[in-house]
Amino acid sequence: GKLMASGARFVDFASLGPPDGKFLEAMKGAIRSLHESGNDVVVRILTGNIIGMPTDNGDLLKQLTDGLGEESSVKLWVGSWRKGLSWNHAKIIAVDGEKLFTGGHNV
Repeated sequence: GKLMASGARFVDFASLGPPDGKFLEAMKGAIRSLHESGNDVVVRILTGNIIGMPTDNGDLLKQLTDGLGEESSVKLWVGSWRKGLSWNHAKIIAVDGEKLFTGGHNV
């Protein structure tokens, strides 16, 4: 969560599936911190398309923005690969073109 919360311009997140459990809570906390900073930050989240387990992007967006209110300087985009299959097994967090976290545990 700290890396994502450090964004001043943009935060990109890519993973095979949507975050859940502790990862979801950390991401929600990071987005709340970005919101409270007042900075115009773009957050983009991209997931793959697993057979039988498509990401419900509307639900994920709702979970991540719960309690933020309508007016926020954070621009949050949530998307998933939808044409054919995508085994996007990336685990990437990129912040402001200066910080990068790759690999590790599925979220």
